Amino acid sequence: MWVHESERIYSDRLVSNDHIREYLKQMGDIVKKSTKYNLNRFFSDKSPEPLIFATFAAGLEGDGF
Repeated sequence: MWVHESERIYSDRLVSNDHIREYLKQMGDIVKKSTKYNLNRFFSDKSPEPLIFATFAAGLEGDGF
């Protein structure tokens, strides 16, 4: 969750693709050093997965809404 919130606070405000790539590189390095979780799929150079923490991300069907 911390990674997601950091991306919303910092990365969303960057306007240069180079700066966004640098942010993702640095955040990926911090995550590798600080946690036991493998989050490489969120920080890969080619087609990283978006960080989304929401029950509605996959759709509203069958979620009880």
